[in-house]
Amino acid sequence: MSDIAILSAENSSLMNSALQGSGGADNDALVYTMGAPMPNHFRSRDNKSQILGASMGGNTYQVEVPAYGNWKSAYLRWNVDWKPGTDNCTSAVSANMGCAMIKRVSVLSNSRTLFSLTGQQIHYLIQSEKDAQKRAGWKRASKDNVKQNCRSSTAGTAGVGCPPRFGATPVQNTGYIATDSEVAVVADIYTPLPFSMFNSLKTMLPTDFCEKLIVEIETNDHWRVVSGGSGANTDLVTDFNVNSCYLCSEFLVINSDDKKKIQEKNFSLGGSPLAMLLTDWKTTSKQVAGEATRTTASLNVFFTELMAGMLIYVEPVRTSALIGAVGETGKSASQTTALNVYANQIVDRGVAGVNVEHTYGHIEKISVTAGGRKIAEFLHDELLYLHGARPSGLYITEGKETAEECDAFGNSSNNMYYINFANTHKLDQISGALALRSLNSVVVEVTFQSVDTASRKYNVNACMQYFKAIQIDGSSGAIATALSN
Repeated sequence: MSDIAILSAENSSLMNSALQGSGGADNDALVYTMGAPMPNHFRSRDNKSQILGASMGGNTYQVEVPAYGNWKSAYLRWNVDWKPGTDNCTSAVSANMGCAMIKRVSVLSNSRTLFSLTGQQIHYLIQSEKDAQKRAGWKRASKDNVKQNCRSSTAGTAGVGCPPRFGATPVQNTGYIATDSEVAVVADIYTPLPFSMFNSLKTMLPTDFCEKLIVEIETNDHWRVVSGGSGANTDLVTDFNVNSCYLCSEFLVINSDDKKKIQEKNFSLGGSPLAMLLTDWKTTSKQVAGEATRTTASLNVFFTELMAGMLIYVEPVRTSALIGAVGETGKSASQTTALNVYANQIVDRGVAGVNVEHTYGHIEKISVTAGGRKIAEFLHDELLYLHGARPSGLYITEGKETAEECDAFGNSSNNMYYINFANTHKLDQISGALALRSLNSVVVEVTFQSVDTASRKYNVNACMQYFKAIQIDGSSGAIATALSN
């Protein structure tokens, strides 16, 4: 696989042919030429494929990707419902519901995994999207930090200061989730699928040319998305439930058969198969016992790929009982003398070191060493604000900058730390990377804020984002991957 030729935009006949007529191509580099601008070559086609029988609880489901053309984008659409208890106005809802729906989603080809993303990695990619409009849309659609029942003074009654139309019918388009006690909640939730192949035209997989693609999802436990309290009247009357799930895709389709020949030519250029440079993720994790105030954990990294960057985050080990204790903070005012929850603000909801799903621990310091030699070391503020790993917009919501918010234990949905080893934020080219194969005994040491309440345990995670080349055979459409060092 080492002889795969990675074609740049200037050497891609499909890309250059599409650019002809707009003055954007180098004629000398063309394999084929055409006289029409790019917008006339493609039309967009949407498709929705139902994932039959999808339900929560760690189950795995598969759906085939239609062979329509260049796969441009994809997301999952869930229709869900649940019903709060009599005395619970503000259920414990994940910091990002769309990401909490799944443990992992993968793209398979001939039973081999081409790409894979966990819910946490999707959460980071949503937050770090540099296009402000796309980031805001992803957050809104995935129900990121949703507002629920506002502060209440009467059991089972929505509180004061609620947004306009809060609790009204229909509630789907308000951006909020009304959770009046004992009133069933029905909502559409979306999980964006930001795989690296969707980043540009030259990396989109041609589903009408390559072998069959399958999307595989593994669902999460229902209580990780929505949980009531732990009491008789505060737990959910009806558990969080999936009514339907669809894989929604957009394709770019070449209009005519003549123009389609250009695509076919790209995959048979003199025995040098077309390859696309993409990125994927691998994760190493370690569970440690929490100590009072802060804990230090070390992870050994045994990967050998070219690493563009590393995402590091810490989560407490959650159980349904622990999340139920968080849900108990949402009692209506007549059931407790101090209702702390206002519009489901995460800052109000931490209990014994634990908060809702997709909130992460406050990391004070990260060190990366190889053979005892320090490669990188950063503190909390350096990674999130100063290091420039990616202009991430972690604290920007729809164009409005906000202060960092966390609960009493330092947990926040923004505590995701990315160390960039590449020389550029554009990962469609290799310009600087950490060659793990050339290093010995790579160790990531993480110091994070913690508690030792009830033998609390934490999962420390290091996710490597690495470069991957995808090769498509010109005669069979078979897909193979090459990992370079």
